[in-house]
Amino acid sequence: MASFQTFSDSNPELGPIGSMAVPAPTNSDGTSPATPPSADVLAAIGLYAENLIKAGKSAEGLQILSSVLRRGESAELWNDWACAAFACGDSQLAESGFRRALELDAKHRQAAINLVALLLGQGRFDDSIPILHPIAASLTVEEKQILRQLATRM
Repeated sequence: MASFQTFSDSNPELGPIGSMAVPAPTNSDGTSPATPPSADVLAAIGLYAENLIKAGKSAEGLQILSSVLRRGESAELWNDWACAAFACGDSQLAESGFRRALELDAKHRQAAINLVALLLGQGRFDDSIPILHPIAASLTVEEKQILRQLATRM
């Protein structure tokens, strides 16, 4: 499932949604779920959440993704959740989601790009370097351009 929200087309005028932190998923016995939802299920949920966000219902999209995360987690799902949090105006929550995606999959390219974009947009250049360095050679021209614009805005 491709990431549905990029920082270049987010709406910075959306207000924060408050605290919607998602607790780590657990089974009734306190253990982590064995498997996250299937790729097909994630794709369908991601598409639905994307449509909600595009319709200006970012908080609803975030809630849907949050409920899925309670059942199981994946780097892709955390990345999408973080994009939804960002679309809701909560960059701190978004940062924690991108970081969780990278904890689950250190090579999750889109989560790394999104986290770098968020950090650069906040002027946190030093924080972005260790995340950017491993993926720098794989950036597309468009991605480089967006990140460059974010870095020079400050």
